[in-house]
Amino acid sequence: MSHSKVGFHVAANCGGCAGISGYWASLDAAGVPFVVYSANDAGLLARAAVFGRAILVYRDVEASTVNPADYARPTAEMAGYYWQRTMERLPAAVHALRGRVWLELLNEPGREPAQARWVGALMAGMARLALADGWRVCGPGWAPGNPEPEAWLTPEWADYLRLCASQPGRVAVSVHEYSLSDDIGAGWGWLVGRFRFVHEAADRAGLRRPTTFITECGWTLNSMPPDDQAKRDIERLARLYAEHANITGASLWTLQAGAGNGNLPTRLNALMGWLTNWTIATELPDAAEPPPPDNGGEPMPTNLLSNGSFEDGWTDATTFPGQHPKGWQVEWNTGPVGNGFDYAIGEAVHK
Repeated sequence: MSHSKVGFHVAANCGGCAGISGYWASLDAAGVPFVVYSANDAGLLARAAVFGRAILVYRDVEASTVNPADYARPTAEMAGYYWQRTMERLPAAVHALRGRVWLELLNEPGREPAQARWVGALMAGMARLALADGWRVCGPGWAPGNPEPEAWLTPEWADYLRLCASQPGRVAVSVHEYSLSDDIGAGWGWLVGRFRFVHEAADRAGLRRPTTFITECGWTLNSMPPDDQAKRDIERLARLYAEHANITGASLWTLQAGAGNGNLPTRLNALMGWLTNWTIATELPDAAEPPPPDNGGEPMPTNLLSNGSFEDGWTDATTFPGQHPKGWQVEWNTGPVGNGFDYAIGEAVHK
């Protein structure tokens, strides 16, 4: 049995944060772990850090925003650039929490197929730099309904999921899940519950499911249903996320006052006392997770064959119209290509 993992999204200019320290203190005293998600409010994060059961997540809004022009640039170069920018913008209070706080590296990046693959490679590159520097990281904070399910199956995201599997306490996935209406069930499984595609990708690869943060969740940018319905919806979210041990927490949008958010922060804040009591009093059943993969979550190779590479040289076969990596063999469907062998261009196989 476990308790609800649903909390609040907070940020600089937190107009709905009245009483939040009491909320944290009550959960901590009751022995209930809770996620504190903060965008650009290091002071709020530092206040939460005094509670031993607080799981801290921080995002810098500017550092986590991808410049559209960068999708055309090499990810190896961009990983270093974005990681350096993240480090340079972190306040001293967050630097002081290195090793404890999770940094959400990106926020709602591009979802088109080529962009999604680029984002996967960027996340893997940044995560390796973060590991070397002793930080915990998560991302990419994709928007609700993003990306297409097959994006998680690409080599770039397989690489990132292997990092998550081998470093579950250091590298994680983050996503956003909104119903985009006041009906939390709208698009269920495709909007709220879309994390299932991450699970399916990990399962297909034989990997441990990644530590996952739902860093934004709820209804819409600036609205929610009447309070009684909102409470039922939050309970539904809590039961959904409780079924998955790898999901660490979900942060309701939002307590942040700001342009476009309307009276949502005030209305959500009014539910804080109820959520505190309900979380402490309610035990939720844990669903059975699939057994750990045989590899125990250790990295698995993308390709089980040992192949050569063009970087190691190539063979310029006089009997084959083209180049192929050194160490590879070119075969026709009836045998190897050789002198005097009759073959058709474009139908040879590299093995």
